Amino acid sequence: MDESEVERNVVDLTVTCQGSLPTEVCTVVSDADCFMPIHTMCNTVAPSNECQLVLRHFFNDSGIFCINVSMTNDVSLAVTSAKYSMTVDDSKPTFL
Repeated sequence: MDESEVERNVVDLTVTCQGSLPTEVCTVVSDADCFMPIHTMCNTVAPSNECQLVLRHFFNDSGIFCINVSMTNDVSLAVTSAKYSMTVDDSKPTFL
């Protein structure tokens, strides 16, 4: 797979928050029914003056996926979800 194919199989999600800054962010990519997890990744978040994170995920297969993102710190938890349609090797993936 060359570099342009890899770039077409990647999704960058920009997540913003209000209030206290997160110390950890987790992303769970599941099947189209949001039932079976396919990939889970959690990372600590470096302190910053603004709450904006870019989360990058590489897809190996085409399909509809459920993407759940959670951000947490000592006092709060925020969660958001989206369904995403990905066609591997197609440069026009879409959110559903």
